Amino acid sequence: MISPAQIINLLLKSKILFGFCLMLGFLFAVSKPGLAQGDTLKSDFQKSFDEFLKTSQHDFQAFKSSNDSVFYEFLEQSWTEFKLLKDVRPGIPKPVKQPQIDTKPIKDKELTPGTRKTMLQDTGRQIQFQMVPNGYQTHNAVKTRSNIDFYGLKIGVYRTETIPLSTGSLSKKKIATFFLNNAENDELLYSVYDLFNKSSEKNLSGWGYIRLLQEASSVFFQNLNERILFTWTALIKTGFDAKVGYDQDDIYLMVNFDVPVYYKSYLVNNNKKYYLIPFKGQKKDKNSITSYQADYPEKLQTVSLIIRKNPLLPIKEKERKLYHKNVKINIGYNENLVNFYQSYPDCELSVYYPPPLSDIALESIDRYFRSRLLPKTEIEQINFILDFVQTAMAY
Repeated sequence: MISPAQIINLLLKSKILFGFCLMLGFLFAVSKPGLAQGDTLKSDFQKSFDEFLKTSQHDFQAFKSSNDSVFYEFLEQSWTEFKLLKDVRPGIPKPVKQPQIDTKPIKDKELTPGTRKTMLQDTGRQIQFQMVPNGYQTHNAVKTRSNIDFYGLKIGVYRTETIPLSTGSLSKKKIATFFLNNAENDELLYSVYDLFNKSSEKNLSGWGYIRLLQEASSVFFQNLNERILFTWTALIKTGFDAKVGYDQDDIYLMVNFDVPVYYKSYLVNNNKKYYLIPFKGQKKDKNSITSYQADYPEKLQTVSLIIRKNPLLPIKEKERKLYHKNVKINIGYNENLVNFYQSYPDCELSVYYPPPLSDIALESIDRYFRSRLLPKTEIEQINFILDFVQTAMAY
């Protein structure tokens, strides 16, 4: 009996890892559905919030940080205009001497399982995965008032009182004041703290956390510039390296990632790249932007783009139809995950593939391949799968 795992092992042996994974890794990932949280009264939240402060005062004070006032002074003065750059994906040079096919017959015994390097190993470097900052613990006392729809996942967010950006033309003074006012708002920080924990619980990755903050920002602010400033403040207060810049009347979010990103505008400050992350409706490309030069006084970590696990998003099942040897094959996938992955920046291929294929994808593959592979030898099985990849889909 051939198991789905054995089928995947054959795929790895057939030297078609790139073509097959590129199709399946993005289209067919799936996860368990999340649970929606309902609204509650403000008094309920206040009671829970007070209890939290009593039991976790030390951790929460560390979370607030005494360096905010120092950073406020930096923001009042250390701004300059930065030229924005952009990287393109490096091309792979063709060999001077074209490779020749080895016509020597392949024997089954020569196919030794487990000898092929993973894509992460092939990059020649060890990728550091982003972990939860020290001192952050999950608290179940969070009460919510508003729900946001995050790729089919209902996330509860408590609506707190906030201080808006001052009216009139943008200035470094107004941005600095917005940061200090909201960085000292205990209830807002607690809501951010809760969003961070929910992001970790749902395997959203660093990019997913940014996207979650972007969506949640509409709970606290309606003005686009204020939503961007909130997202920036939230990233800094949860220990991540981000900046903002402005151009006339528009503010832009910029983030320092742990891997190279292609085709996105970025500035370089203190030998670090900060990539422009536009909100909906903003321009994706700019030539220059005004931003601050000083770093936040505390140590901030880069935002990880590595997809360690598939995000735990509800299943919205869709099917893609493929045709192989005049047979129609229905492959299932989760549309919520497809939409999430489509929002991802353009990175190295090794960023996308640590997660395994999902159950729904394996079941779809198994339905078609199992009966057809059983009577064949291992070499015949590999040839059959290779023919499927080459003829059932566009390369």
